Amino acid sequence: MNKKRVLTLVLTTVIAAGSIMSGCKRETKVEPAVTTKEAAPLKFSMYVDYDWSNNPTWASKAKGEQWIKENKKVTIDWVLSNGAAKQKFSTMVAANELPDVIQTDRGGQNIEKLIKAGQLVDLTPYYNKYPNMKKMITPETLNMLKSEDGKIYVIPNWPINPNDGKVIGGNAGWVINKEIHKALGSPKLETFDDLYKYLKDVKAKYPEVIPFEAGNSFMARGVVYAGYRENAMLNFWEDYFAYPDGKEFKLITEEAAYKESALFMSKLFREKLISQDAFTQTKDQVVAKFKNGKVAVAAGWDVQNNAFAAAKELATKNPESGYEFIMPVHKPGISKVTVAGYNTLGWNVTAITKAAKDPEKIFEYFDWNMSPEGQNIMNFGPKGLYWDKVNEKGYAIPNDAYKNAKPEELKDAGFVGIGHGSFTDGAKAFRDTLLPEKDRDWATQQRIKVISNTTFDSTAFNSLIPTADTEEGKIYTRCKDLYQTAFSKMMFAKDDAEVNSLIEKLTKDLKDQGYEKVIKVMSAKYANNLKVMGK
Repeated sequence: MNKKRVLTLVLTTVIAAGSIMSGCKRETKVEPAVTTKEAAPLKFSMYVDYDWSNNPTWASKAKGEQWIKENKKVTIDWVLSNGAAKQKFSTMVAANELPDVIQTDRGGQNIEKLIKAGQLVDLTPYYNKYPNMKKMITPETLNMLKSEDGKIYVIPNWPINPNDGKVIGGNAGWVINKEIHKALGSPKLETFDDLYKYLKDVKAKYPEVIPFEAGNSFMARGVVYAGYRENAMLNFWEDYFAYPDGKEFKLITEEAAYKESALFMSKLFREKLISQDAFTQTKDQVVAKFKNGKVAVAAGWDVQNNAFAAAKELATKNPESGYEFIMPVHKPGISKVTVAGYNTLGWNVTAITKAAKDPEKIFEYFDWNMSPEGQNIMNFGPKGLYWDKVNEKGYAIPNDAYKNAKPEELKDAGFVGIGHGSFTDGAKAFRDTLLPEKDRDWATQQRIKVISNTTFDSTAFNSLIPTADTEEGKIYTRCKDLYQTAFSKMMFAKDDAEVNSLIEKLTKDLKDQGYEKVIKVMSAKYANNLKVMGK
């Protein structure tokens, strides 16, 4: 659950730059797709329902798109949001001018509106007819995609199949400044007591350094909370304001882990061991601190992204510098330390509307997109450009052209399509093993060594929050504001007694607003998800 994957793939973040060692013991020749050259032309419009979406003209630069246009005879006309996705979607619906394909949030209001209005194509028959989707995703994932009427109207984007191997995705956790840690004797940082002592030492000996960078909007809070209970997930703190007890949820502010974590963070904030601008600073300001080496310890749901750019830059100047992940800091006695979950359903979904003239052909294209051949071309460009063969798992093996390519050339190799999380992560890890250790991708290595050991399958927690157009959804929105405001006050509290008082008040305020109705809805959805998944 990292929080969201970016739609447009930038190849230089998928595969590390540097010299690749030639050869691979087991290789497999890639045969052309059955439909290559004989494919009938297919053209459809596609709208990506986000303000930031600004896809370039199809096949204008990307070599993968050019190959698809020539060999698969597919052309996509992008419908742009122009920075106003909400208004654009409303306008299309009101004018009854829907595009052929829409990509939007899974379980969001827009997709549910289209389903209820009968505007989406039932894809169930196509899932049964075409092979790749059902091979690449789990049966449980297919069940979870079903709507209330038992039909499947969507295709998952960036799904994960744990059966494909160890899940290495994710951005959440704890990082440390390697140089500072070594200079202070490389003390163990396992428990919160260890962390407190270390932060005090950093403050005393490095006054210009932020002992604990909490990120913008205090994104460290969910990760800290996760260290105070077994099998935790930062979303209990960040999104649900509740935690599971069996198959039912309970209010988080009445849980010991919430109280302990709030008290600990308030203590650090009072003693100026946490960044004092955590509630006001921007992401760019956070990244600048990392790049300047002015962060000793950091945590957050996207801490990897904050540390990524700085890690290699600092290490280039001094091999002892940079950042690395550590196992999550935790309360003594916690045996299973987790931070975040991965969702086999992936990020968002793609739906085919009834405006499409040939919905089956569109699905067939996306089904190919999800195949190993489609994923390799999407990530690494067409066969013959930067790869000629695949290994036994189907991952593209880089060739000499890739080794000699410039970063700007690699950016335009693939294409914008439906991603598969397990395949892409597996390909990243495989390609990284072909690099000399000094050239391996920092993010991939951190995920393999640490992050992969601190996540768990959280698919059962999918779509728990009630939609905003319901009574419970409106209660949730009001309570979210209360919840976040109360936490800010806790951090500025003068002592532990005031923190405890604020927690008691928050508990009362949430109950007065009717949050227990929200918890009832979430519990019912959670129990149903478990049932659908056969758990």
